[in-house]
Amino acid sequence: MTSGDFLAPSGILNLEMSEGEMVDRIEYNVEHAKEFVDRAVADTKKAVQYQSKARRVSYVHVLLREIVVWLRLP
Repeated sequence: MTSGDFLAPSGILNLEMSEGEMVDRIEYNVEHAKEFVDRAVADTKKAVQYQSKARRVSYVHVLLREIVVWLRLP
């Protein structure tokens, strides 16, 4: 394809169509990327909550174990 082919009406139309499709794909990918980021933010908040709860449970287990050991001492 020569540079003169792009100047022909059909060449410009093809170029506009392919650019339009590319823009549509970019928009689609950006929208989905935003959805993935939003989901990742929500998942991260849940993970922080789960980690906090797990840490509390771990502290309680250690405390109970220490109490049991202390009570068994003569």
